Amino acid sequence: MKYKTAIIGCGNIAGGYDRQIPKEWAFTHAGAYHLCEQTDLVAVHDVDPAAMERFRQKWGPVACYRDIREMIAKEQPHIVSICSPTETHAKVFQTICEQDVPAIFCEKPLSYHLQDALKMPDIAVGRTVAVNYFRRWNVTFQNLKTKIDARQYGEPVKIVAYYTKGFVHNASHLIDQLIWFFGPVQKARVMKIWWKDPNDAGIDFELEFASSPTAHIFHMKGLEYNFFEADLFFSKGRVLLGQRGQEMIEFDSSLEPHYGQFFILKERNRRETDWKNCMKAAVDDLVACMGTKKKPKCSLQDAVGTLEVCTSLQSQIQTQN
Repeated sequence: MKYKTAIIGCGNIAGGYDRQIPKEWAFTHAGAYHLCEQTDLVAVHDVDPAAMERFRQKWGPVACYRDIREMIAKEQPHIVSICSPTETHAKVFQTICEQDVPAIFCEKPLSYHLQDALKMPDIAVGRTVAVNYFRRWNVTFQNLKTKIDARQYGEPVKIVAYYTKGFVHNASHLIDQLIWFFGPVQKARVMKIWWKDPNDAGIDFELEFASSPTAHIFHMKGLEYNFFEADLFFSKGRVLLGQRGQEMIEFDSSLEPHYGQFFILKERNRRETDWKNCMKAAVDDLVACMGTKKKPKCSLQDAVGTLEVCTSLQSQIQTQN
């Protein structure tokens, strides 16, 4: 079956990040729908007609709408991507569900307000929903999680990470990934505020996990480049996730070759991760879950859990001078 798809919002993640129509991998919703043999992009929505026209010039003859309900009523898509600004997600999500669309692929974060996100699972009953914390679809990271669960690196000890821009939009990717690897966050604590924003901020913060490791996550202020890195330390090794998750380096505990009296970390494996295929894998996963009781690898409930941690940190920011 060929599933009709539509995109709400015509910005970078909708179709802009792909410099050209992809042939192998995609970085956008439009690119992933183009590569998936089971999907056909039929329509887009945006409040800006010029943005829709730019999208059409790049991606081909799709129907353009300034009214979401009209688009869904006329095109009857099976899947709708929410790529509009974060402050619109909750309202758009409800509108889509009221129009009885079977599946939704939503950008992160779900909302700036936890109370809106907490309503979404009830609103979306009977629908398949995926949220684009895309690293969950990275096969390299799926294999890494299997190794962590099997304790191939030993017991988790400490996580140290760095990020740029705001923690809600950028570091929430890391929060979601660490929850996926190590389980629920028991405690989240703001360590330092670098700058404030009504919906986001630059902060250093600490996360304590039920499985024992503590994560210290540091904001990199004022950099002209994008930086996102996580260092995972275990009792028998170390895993460094670099270049925004595009590279993974594994280290083993090894006997120091000269003194022979103690152990050191020795690099064992350095590789490019499967990051290029995440968007296509996300769409494939969403399609495979439609009409079943299976949940996508990053489900609505997963994203709500990540937003709960972000909200806890945000509430601490608001109470500090």
